[in-house]
Amino acid sequence: MHTRRHRLTMGVLLLSPFLLAFGTVAGTQAVAQSNRDGASAHDVFFRARSRGIQELAAAQRARERSLDTRERTLEEREEDLREAELRLEARLEELQALRGEIEGQLGELDEDEEARVRALVRMVESMRAKEAAPMVAALDHDLAVRVLGRMNRTKAGKVLAAMNPTTAARFAEGVAATAQVGT
Repeated sequence: MHTRRHRLTMGVLLLSPFLLAFGTVAGTQAVAQSNRDGASAHDVFFRARSRGIQELAAAQRARERSLDTRERTLEEREEDLREAELRLEARLEELQALRGEIEGQLGELDEDEEARVRALVRMVESMRAKEAAPMVAALDHDLAVRVLGRMNRTKAGKVLAAMNPTTAARFAEGVAATAQVGT
C-alpha cells in the first residue's frame, strides 16, 4: 500500500499542470501548505482554484473601479467642454454684434467724409485757379488727389497749371493712378 505521503506527492504531481494553468501564486502556496497539513490532492486543487477565482474577481473589481473613475473623469471633461463651447458661442455672438456696430460706424464715417469731399470739390471749383492752387497743394496728398479727380477736368487742369510743376506732377500722377484703378 501507498503511504499517505506518497499519495500526497502523487496528487501534487497530477495537479501541477492544473495549478500552472491557473497561474496563481495561491495554488503553489496551497500545494506547499497541503504537504505540511496532510490535505488531500483534491482539497489542494479546489482551494487553489478558489483562491485563483477570488484573485481574478478582485482584479476584475479593481478594473471596474478604474473604468468607473475614468468614465466619471471623461464625463466631467465633456461637461467642461460643453460649458466652454457655450461661452465661446456667446463670445462669438458678442463679437459679431460688435463687428456689425463698427461696420455701421465706418459706413457713417465714409458717408461723412464723402460729404466733406463733395463740399470741398464745390468750394475749389467755385474759386479762381490761382487762389485754389495753394490751398489744394496744402491738403493731404490723398485728399488732394480725390478732390482733383472729382473736379471738372477743365477746372482741375487750371488748378494744376497754377501750382508748382513738381507738386502738380505728383497730383496729376495720383489722379491718373486713381482713374486707372477705377476703370
